[in-house]
Amino acid sequence: MLSALALAGSAVIVTPAAAGATPPAAFAGAPLSSNADTEPTAVQLGDSYSAGNGAGAYVERTCWRSPLNYGAPAAAAMGAKYVNVACSGGVVKDILEPRSFGGSFLRTKTYRVPRSLPDRRAEWMRQAKEANLCGVPAQADWYYAYNRIASSTAGDYYTATVRCRLWAKPQIDAVNENTSAVFLTIGGNDVGFTEIVTQCIALRDEGGCRRQIESAQSLVPTMKSRTKDALRQVHERSGGRAKVYLLSYPYLLKRESYRLPDLAPRYDAGAALNRLQDSGDQAQAELMSELNAETGTDHFVYVDTVKDEWGGRTHSIDTRLGAHNHGAWLWPILATGREFAEWMHPKPEGWAASSRALQGKIRTS
Repeated sequence: MLSALALAGSAVIVTPAAAGATPPAAFAGAPLSSNADTEPTAVQLGDSYSAGNGAGAYVERTCWRSPLNYGAPAAAAMGAKYVNVACSGGVVKDILEPRSFGGSFLRTKTYRVPRSLPDRRAEWMRQAKEANLCGVPAQADWYYAYNRIASSTAGDYYTATVRCRLWAKPQIDAVNENTSAVFLTIGGNDVGFTEIVTQCIALRDEGGCRRQIESAQSLVPTMKSRTKDALRQVHERSGGRAKVYLLSYPYLLKRESYRLPDLAPRYDAGAALNRLQDSGDQAQAELMSELNAETGTDHFVYVDTVKDEWGGRTHSIDTRLGAHNHGAWLWPILATGREFAEWMHPKPEGWAASSRALQGKIRTS
């Protein structure tokens, strides 16, 4: 559910100057799709289990979006236009607020800005943005924040340096009154998915695993509350028209029990992790039921059939040392030819199973 972005760039800082403003708390740009467009739209929100990590055929490797995820075929079956703004590493907050991808780089440029203009800095910035000085974002929901950090003048010429940082718009910006369906998985990163996988499966550290799972259990109520608030706002943004399909995660573990440390087993990490997944499922089922009651609709659908379509635990990860995991529908840690962001994420077979679960709920809801 987590990926990293490395951005690089260089420029010469000409003279010191006051730093520019940081990006606002809410992005004020245009929505991703216009209400003038009457084509029914299905919008994918959420994290890596929605974006496409592990599926292959990626359109980019920051959010790891793939047309082979579960949402694209579901939208096609509905005859709907499909918009994917899910992103690896996504948390509930990213549904409602802009997300920085971290890292930054500098760009310096000289433009002709007449001395007679009352605000030369603003004119320089206008020209810089018009010329896409920081670059053209690879996705429609991404944008660069330009923060001026240095400038100098020579007659009618104005030279300045900006710090460029890549951001994603709030995912909810993709939703409007033409949105007929919203698909998502969310919440895993809010309780520390990556840290749990690292401590319990990769490092197999008893103490670290226990701490991470106990921390995650304590965060489930907060995750529930935040998810409920975010999906309420998604519902409102669609004018109450869209059905919201929240998918459960597949089982991570093939076995209901495994103990750590390996040489002197004491802590049942498997049982604890399975209890955590059950707690998350229960919380998400409850919040969707509560939202239906609150709105007097049936527009909030919990897709609780994902695990069934995955064959229960049949295609999950066997954590025993030396296990081959050939039949797993999750990419194991250190899978040959796979990157970090793909480990413990669905293979194409898993994505297809999740799509079957979603399409089954669409047909019956």
